[in-house]
Amino acid sequence: MVDSAGNAAPSPEAEDPEPRELRQYMEELWKRIPDHARRAASIKPGASGSVEWYAAIGRFWWEERNRAGLSRYQVAETMNVDVNRVRFLEVGVADPHDLRNGFLRMYAGALERPDLIDEFSQRFRISIDGKQRSS
Repeated sequence: MVDSAGNAAPSPEAEDPEPRELRQYMEELWKRIPDHARRAASIKPGASGSVEWYAAIGRFWWEERNRAGLSRYQVAETMNVDVNRVRFLEVGVADPHDLRNGFLRMYAGALERPDLIDEFSQRFRISIDGKQRSS
């Protein structure tokens, strides 16, 4: 491809993937928010499953990733998942299944901190196998 000045234009493959990924993220986020709000609407603020609870979970994993000195892209690549799954977790709109289906074990493994699963389970009173924990 050549632009109007006769210079070789970058191919679409050479474009920075981040704007495309961010568009995909925003589109998916707009789809997730109504479901997330509906799910959380009947739950007391701060209780398990509430908006605040999901936000705290996201903050937990975001802080741990930052402590490890890794980017979301590095974590996603290590986990072999789309970076948006990492973003959704960290901003507090994770798919509820991602809290119980091995995703968090992979995340902790990507941080080289498998011990985080126990800390997470205790703090948020949830076990990775899907059963609620008692206080």
